[in-house]
Amino acid sequence: MDFKPIETYYNGYRFRSRLEARWAVFFDAMGIKYEYEPEGFTLSDGTMYLPDFYLPESGQFFEVKGVMTDTDLHKVQQFVSDVDKCVTVGYSDFHFETCNFWGWKESEDDTSKQFSFDKNDEAWLCKCNYCGKYWFQATTGDWHCQSCGKYDGDHHFSVQLYSMNGNSEQRVSAYSEKAFDALIAARRARFEHGETPQSKEVFA
Repeated sequence: MDFKPIETYYNGYRFRSRLEARWAVFFDAMGIKYEYEPEGFTLSDGTMYLPDFYLPESGQFFEVKGVMTDTDLHKVQQFVSDVDKCVTVGYSDFHFETCNFWGWKESEDDTSKQFSFDKNDEAWLCKCNYCGKYWFQATTGDWHCQSCGKYDGDHHFSVQLYSMNGNSEQRVSAYSEKAFDALIAARRARFEHGETPQSKEVFA
């Protein structure tokens, strides 16, 4: 039996699923600005793609998935290749992965592109020492702040969170208390009949 996601109204948006709405709760609790489905794209191979979130302060896109299918992966990689911007994918257990274009494979019989996108690859949510804005960062790609363009030379960001890979109890950074609270708020948000979250902890 196929189950349809429950449309959910939150913060002026009607999200296609409660999982998307919970990620929006996480962004709000962290102070990360977002736009929901602001624009669709026709990719260079003719595929239609509508990213779930656009994060205007970092110029990055964020996609929400319960499960990443081969079709989903193709769209994400083709989009990253076309627009040369990072796409972060967030899952139902609230771990996240980042996808950046890394380069071309150098084998003579394989000229396909390479992307940084792997569950075992490090993905970070960083906060800039200079402007205080957040952005998602992979181990590959541009290390400058994606909001103000500053670079501290040693990657010593004021705040840095590794993708938690589902382990919400692991507090691993200087701002883990805030991130932990944001994660709990998102997970505990209850939406009555697909509408406004009922948890009082969302904005605590």
